Amino acid sequence: MSDPFQILCLCSQPPDLVTSAFGPFVVQGCASLVDLGEQLNLQAHDAVLVDLALAGGADALGQWPALPRAVLESAVVVIGPEPTPAMCLRLLQAGVREVISSREATPEILGRVLRLAIERKRQDDAARRAYS
Repeated sequence: MSDPFQILCLCSQPPDLVTSAFGPFVVQGCASLVDLGEQLNLQAHDAVLVDLALAGGADALGQWPALPRAVLESAVVVIGPEPTPAMCLRLLQAGVREVISSREATPEILGRVLRLAIERKRQDDAARRAYS
């Protein structure tokens, strides 16, 4: 069995990913972006899951001082009420790996989305190391 993926989560209710076929996952909840930033300083996480409703919206997330570090060290996945193409592009340009709508944010889908975002991040990191 592989080591569990560490997920840091700013959501009203952290998703139950215990039975996800894409895991194993360990999900740690946070109450705010400030708390999320503090937790990033304490321990490495494979992914960061952020609900835009709790983050104060896409603009607040984009201005969050810890976002550059979060996208450098973890696969950042964002949940938004109804993400527009412009918002998705703005978040992707800031380093977010995936943006999904709130209605798609079921544990089954989140497990898949998080795992694929983590794997894409790992591949990108390996490619950067190979070319440096």
